[in-house]
Amino acid sequence: MCDRPRRLLAIVLVTSLLSFAAAASSSSNATDFETLLCLKLHLSSSPNSRLGSWVQNNSIPFCSWPGVTCNASRVVALDLENSSLDGRIPSCISNLTLLSRIHFPGNLLSSHIPAQLWQLSRLSYLNLSSNSLTGSIPNTLSSTSLQVIDLGNNKLSGDIPESLGTLRNLSVLRLARNSLTGSIPLSLGSSSSNSLVSVILANNSLTGPIPSALAHSSSLQVLNLVRNNLDGEIPPALFNSTSLQRLALGWNNFSGSIPAVVPNFNSPLQALILSVNTLAGTIPPTLGNFSSLRILLLAANSFKGSIPVSIAKIPNLQELDISYNLLSGTVPVPIFNMSSVTYLSLAVNSFIGELPFDIGYTLPSIQTFILQQNKGWRKNPCIASQRNQFPVH
Repeated sequence: MCDRPRRLLAIVLVTSLLSFAAAASSSSNATDFETLLCLKLHLSSSPNSRLGSWVQNNSIPFCSWPGVTCNASRVVALDLENSSLDGRIPSCISNLTLLSRIHFPGNLLSSHIPAQLWQLSRLSYLNLSSNSLTGSIPNTLSSTSLQVIDLGNNKLSGDIPESLGTLRNLSVLRLARNSLTGSIPLSLGSSSSNSLVSVILANNSLTGPIPSALAHSSSLQVLNLVRNNLDGEIPPALFNSTSLQRLALGWNNFSGSIPAVVPNFNSPLQALILSVNTLAGTIPPTLGNFSSLRILLLAANSFKGSIPVSIAKIPNLQELDISYNLLSGTVPVPIFNMSSVTYLSLAVNSFIGELPFDIGYTLPSIQTFILQQNKGWRKNPCIASQRNQFPVH
């Protein structure tokens, strides 16, 4: 008999907890609903946008609205690519506390990125690319779940926040085609060395060197820093990476020489773009050991010496540009026997010698062949009859 009051008390407690949970869930649902209406009010002024059907008195539940994904009646994702959004992102978006995905590329969103956006603790994917967002990237980052950040092709300015380097799960960072200044955060790659796959910061006004932590990232596959004002020497660690597939550092102020690293493995590097820098020295023969290379662009630097014959041994090389350098001597005959090359530019150097008479046959895949301004080259009369087979410039 003495256990009966305890059982009754337990039943009352469980009933109260269930009622509280139901009330809390209902309150959260209502908050999500009100937040979506807030987003509609600020994101678009056009009745023709995808948000036109986000209507308060509509019989369609908000979890079925276009671009909205729910889990257990809570909003977890917003997908509004190319949806004619022409307003701004309001701070009320932070009320969607279970939101994990925001996909808004290809719109006309303007104004700044609200700092409250970084407070969404479950946010793992953020894509606001190809809009007209202005101001700086908020440095109030508190979400540690972020894996993908794409803010490319906007009008953002200021520095890249150091806090981005503290994201331990960060996999993709795309900030290209903005007006960002300052240096690449020293911490980038330090916390996410095993998860960082792609860093694209091209077409900005960044300065300074490549941070050591980024160069040593063990999972990095793509590093694109072209068209900035970066300087310093190229870290040798980038040439000793077991994961890097595309390294694009062209149109910067990098100096020194190309690291002469001999990989002790089959490097996955497929594209090496170093054109338009202030690199000097010789082209290292060790580049021939990067057997996966498809693209090798070294134009407009100050390289001296001759072309290493080892480059011709790269089995599937498609594009080779070493124009506008200070190279000299004869071009190794194997260079003219690369069967996979479609683009070859040797222009504006000091090469001597004579082109092979059968060059039209030994470069079967060639589409563009640029030779001009090599004063030491002698014309081979046998080549004239082959000019209609491929363009020689």
